[in-house]
Amino acid sequence: MISEKPSFTILCSGFGSFYQQALGLLAGFKKLNFRAELEVLVKKEREDYSKCKGNWVIGIGSWRDWEILYQKPKKLGIEVFPWLVSDDKVLKYVEEINKAKVIFVTSNFCKNTFLKAGVKKEKMELIYEGIDTHFWKPISKNKIERMKKLLNLPNDKVILLTIGGDATSKGAQETLRALKSLSHLNFLYVLKTMVGGDAFFEGEKEERIYSGNPLEKKVRYFMGNFSNEFILSLINLCDIYVAPSRHEGFGLPHVQAMACKKPVITCKGTAAEETSIDGVTGFVVSSRPFHWKNAKGYLVDGVRANISELKLAIEKLVKNKRLREKMGEDARRHVVKNFEAKETAKNFIEKLKKYERD
Repeated sequence: MISEKPSFTILCSGFGSFYQQALGLLAGFKKLNFRAELEVLVKKEREDYSKCKGNWVIGIGSWRDWEILYQKPKKLGIEVFPWLVSDDKVLKYVEEINKAKVIFVTSNFCKNTFLKAGVKKEKMELIYEGIDTHFWKPISKNKIERMKKLLNLPNDKVILLTIGGDATSKGAQETLRALKSLSHLNFLYVLKTMVGGDAFFEGEKEERIYSGNPLEKKVRYFMGNFSNEFILSLINLCDIYVAPSRHEGFGLPHVQAMACKKPVITCKGTAAEETSIDGVTGFVVSSRPFHWKNAKGYLVDGVRANISELKLAIEKLVKNKRLREKMGEDARRHVVKNFEAKETAKNFIEKLKKYERD
């Protein structure tokens, strides 16, 4: 039983954002002195579920991972409590999800996405993702200066940053369009993406936005798989985190940036709206429904930020250092209060009590 301090196993459907979500929960359990371990499942014929027996098991991933997170362990007699993200739409497994005890979701946005697909409201519990705010925090100026030197970034420019598996889904094209008329300002726009897929093909579209105009010299890309220590430094060297995401099931980099005292610019219509406070932790601009085809040719439902509002928000923060610092301080307090990993783990334990094993 929960009261007897059981151990937890966290099943994660892969690396990337789900892995970061899992790391946050793992840190939270360990801060509470619960024994917990993380098992990353690679989609193959034989996933390893040997560590799950006798533990409370939480499965992290997308509804697309239902087979490896729920079906396969169930056949082995393992009860998994899924903690799922859906930032676009749900196409399969609705009938099975409605037969499960419960699924946990990472945002009201995700909850509504599942509701639209036909998942019953009473089958869902909301638990926001959490981060270790003792890791995600401001670092020293000396470390920031060394990182800038290593990456050949200037010290005399306001640095805007966007992080994602690809930049397009994080609103990079909208941001670049807003920046075109602000190219006279003293800034540099840095984008960090993964290698291949949407990042490569959509990156070509982004390049066409700034090629051949003054903005071209103000854009810098970093592509690859980097450690959390690198990402922490990258966030800390920026002045503004800007990601008016087209779709977002939670928006973990937004929260990580706020924890590092960075003001965040995002937009309405995704889960990122739930983690930010407009005019306090940064700016949340309006958006409109938007549909586009990704690199694989799939039609994606999402939103597109209002370019004019985005431009004004960026301009305000680029020009006003005191405002950046004030919003950054407020952002850190907001995250520590609402998205600390320890509190997320506590929330999980309280909700799991309702589903004690017989």
